[in-house]
Amino acid sequence: MSGKSKLVIAALGFAILGITLYLLFAGKEKAVREGVTIYIEAMKHRDFAVVYNYHAPSQRRRTMALKTPASRESQLHDIDIIYNDQLASFEQSQPESNLRRPWSEKFLFTREMTYRILSVTMVEDRENPSLPVQERIVAYTEVEAEYPDKETAPDLGGKIRKVTYLVKMVHSRNVARTWEEKSQRDRWLFDSLTLKEGSIAYYTY
Repeated sequence: MSGKSKLVIAALGFAILGITLYLLFAGKEKAVREGVTIYIEAMKHRDFAVVYNYHAPSQRRRTMALKTPASRESQLHDIDIIYNDQLASFEQSQPESNLRRPWSEKFLFTREMTYRILSVTMVEDRENPSLPVQERIVAYTEVEAEYPDKETAPDLGGKIRKVTYLVKMVHSRNVARTWEEKSQRDRWLFDSLTLKEGSIAYYTY
């Protein structure tokens, strides 16, 4: 085989690899956008059943119940307790300036809010280096939000008119380790959010 032929084959190999990676990440980005949208819409409409299913901290607790060496009946009982405990926590939560607190996003994703997803960035989860490669990817999504009504806009040092949130999404495989969970709940879950630096615009009147 000539040197020229080898170069052509190598170029084709790289092209195929590039296309494969593009399609892989394009599919992941679409799934992340879908997960973000489902969570925000559920939160806006206070649909806790959906919120719970797309809320990573809640699903971590649920997974721990499924891992306990107990009967199926006992596991399901524990899951019911977790659901009701999370529901009570959700309903009793109050507006919070500390966005690390549970359910702080409840008062940011309001019914009146309009939003658009600006970008999705996939990064390696360095906090869990022992996970399999396909489970070590987390997604950071930029969500630009606007609040047309000052009266119902969230207050973070002032009434917010416009802001960009950095929403961290994790895959359900990063949360659930049982075969049952992997086979039935393959989706991206809301983990946490922060504010993009310098993105807040406040109402000035």
